Amino acid sequence: MPHLSSFKKAVIQPSALLLILLSLAACSQSIADPNTPDDGLDSETPQPNPDVVENPTEPEAPQPKQEAPTQAERRLKVYFPKTNSSEFGAVEPVWRRTANIGVARFAIEQLLAGPTASEQNQGLRDAFNLSGSSNCGEDFQIEIENRVARLQFCRQLTYGGVGDVASMTYAIENTLQQFASVDKVIILDRSGNCWGDESGANNCLGKGVNPEKLTPLSTIFLKGFGPIEIGMTVEAASQAAGLKLMPETTTASQSCRYYRLEQVPEGLGDVSLMVRDNKVVRIEIADSRPQTLSGARVGDSQEKVLDLYNGKLKVEPLPNSPNGRYLTYVPQTSQDSNFRLKFVTDGEKVTGIILGQQPEVNFIEGCLDVEPL
Repeated sequence: MPHLSSFKKAVIQPSALLLILLSLAACSQSIADPNTPDDGLDSETPQPNPDVVENPTEPEAPQPKQEAPTQAERRLKVYFPKTNSSEFGAVEPVWRRTANIGVARFAIEQLLAGPTASEQNQGLRDAFNLSGSSNCGEDFQIEIENRVARLQFCRQLTYGGVGDVASMTYAIENTLQQFASVDKVIILDRSGNCWGDESGANNCLGKGVNPEKLTPLSTIFLKGFGPIEIGMTVEAASQAAGLKLMPETTTASQSCRYYRLEQVPEGLGDVSLMVRDNKVVRIEIADSRPQTLSGARVGDSQEKVLDLYNGKLKVEPLPNSPNGRYLTYVPQTSQDSNFRLKFVTDGEKVTGIILGQQPEVNFIEGCLDVEPL
């Protein structure tokens, strides 16, 4: 056994201790991961291990791709007149679908488009059609306020005959009144007058309301032309038309005179007003642009006008004309029984339209029938 004295006690000097510590630090650095980035964090801050998941849970199932939301479609009814029905103005609904927000506008557009071929085979037909240019840039305008739908057409309304006025009215009213926001429907023509109001009083807007001045496209009706009504004074007619009325220089009587427009609006000509005791009693129109409520105008064939009024016109010979005819509309209501609407023809085409009250509307020679020269 070696003697303990053979082993010398090791003494470590301070300088040697410092050298050992530096060597250990260098060794530690040499075994570190060379790919570990230096992120500037303090070495005492614990770093997360990417291979260890804290609070592990079941993996989430893949989620289906979310589609953009779409506007729900809505079913609504559109009412069309029946082709063969003994019931006056009978209409029947068909279904349409739309995702449009403006369901009232869509419904009227569908009404204008008419029934499909299948629906026609089932006995439905067009309520009406539009013709001519628009004065608002579209076929119609519609607004709903205080539960009242106000529908104004911007083009000329045409339809098959006087009986179709009721069918069209019922079709529009039923189509719009299906909506909870509509209790009442007002239908206006392109001039802003109540459509189908033969009296011309614009009762749907309030009696005597005429929102538009006289133009070449103003409507001819039983009791007036545009804003001018039979029975108005010369002053009231001039104000309503927005134009001054001037008496003709030649007249047969001081109590009966003809007046014409001092300034013709947009080329509107060949219009004269018979005035008795300062009231308009008759209007004569030879301009080819204005139309009646049924769509007839000067220049139309005699056959077309007869078809438009569908048996409602009385045909009489025109005095002093071998081929000429009077085609006279006689109203059926008692309140309008004293008024007439007459188409003057040469036997082939309409050459003039006369409207007014009796007896003046029937005068052959106008004011000469009142007091001959």
